Amino acid sequence: RRQGAGFASRISEQAEKILQEAARHAAEMGRAEVDTEHLLLALTGSEVVRTVLGQFKISVDQLKTQIETEAKRGETPHEGEIGVSPRVKDALSRAFGASTDLGHSYVGPEHLLIGLAEEGEGLAATMLRKLGLTPQALRQQVARVVGKSGA
Repeated sequence: RRQGAGFASRISEQAEKILQEAARHAAEMGRAEVDTEHLLLALTGSEVVRTVLGQFKISVDQLKTQIETEAKRGETPHEGEIGVSPRVKDALSRAFGASTDLGHSYVGPEHLLIGLAEEGEGLAATMLRKLGLTPQALRQQVARVVGKSGA
């Protein structure tokens, strides 16, 4: 697997919590795996993500409502193990890349947001695109909000 020990050691505590939260959303929606919309929904609770989205004049609450409306649901809440969809794995590996490109030593919620936009195919990427949040725009804004290391 590409995101071996290096990934785990760089993921921030905040991002770790977001991933757990995403799994909770997936289970509540009756899904057996975390998909991009669950991750995006969890990210709306992150302060740094709210700040980045705020720079684009995006209402986080509206985004949350939209995700909750559009996300697929199962009949009943899912019990047991929650897997991770290939799209989320792709987004995670892209988040890792974005963190490296920005010169950051950790993978935080802001990198997960960029990863979702770059993944390009999931519901989250579609929603971000509709809001004009291209990977490029998000990278620039994250660099502005969080700073670039070595700069």
